[in-house]
Amino acid sequence: MTKMEETYFEDPNPAHVLLLVLVKYGLATPYDMLSQAGMGVGQTSPGLKRLEQARLLTGTSHARGSIRYAITEKGEDELRAQLESGRMRYWWLEESNVYRSIPRTLLLAWLYAGSQQVSDCMDAAVRELQTLARIKKQEAQQLREAMLRSQAKCRRDGLADQQGSVVAAVYQWLKAESDAALLAVQVEAMKTMEPLLATLPTPPKQ
Repeated sequence: MTKMEETYFEDPNPAHVLLLVLVKYGLATPYDMLSQAGMGVGQTSPGLKRLEQARLLTGTSHARGSIRYAITEKGEDELRAQLESGRMRYWWLEESNVYRSIPRTLLLAWLYAGSQQVSDCMDAAVRELQTLARIKKQEAQQLREAMLRSQAKCRRDGLADQQGSVVAAVYQWLKAESDAALLAVQVEAMKTMEPLLATLPTPPKQ
């Protein structure tokens, strides 16, 4: 067994867990994932190849150079372990991009844990986004104050050669305000999704 095979899932990659799930349920090629799940080939092919190298998937060549994947017994075991671990962390909501990780988070909860866990995941996502929005707004306020101080210092001392610092401070402030506004919008968007959870179909049997 290679070093990569031994350590590959020590730091779980949620995107790879999702690929294992899709292959398990019959989306066997990058084209299947594109046409049925809307996931680009560039998003799926590298991960599928790494999963094959780790012996969690097998790949079989077909016509026109396409490769069909199947989950291995080792892949089933690894998937089961990672899903159990993911349950405790709300299926890996990404701290750096909570909103974009929501579809994967809710899908895994729906498939493997039931409606209550889906609701819990949604609540956790909303709380996380609210926290991030509050932190980013505070950061924007601090940056605005720093910007005004920098501008006042340049005016007071006639530091024309330091105007670049004012420009940089303005950019940082505007970016923080933009990020805070986007997070606030995402919070409201998630709230509008909550009633949809009651309309989820019954998941396939394991």
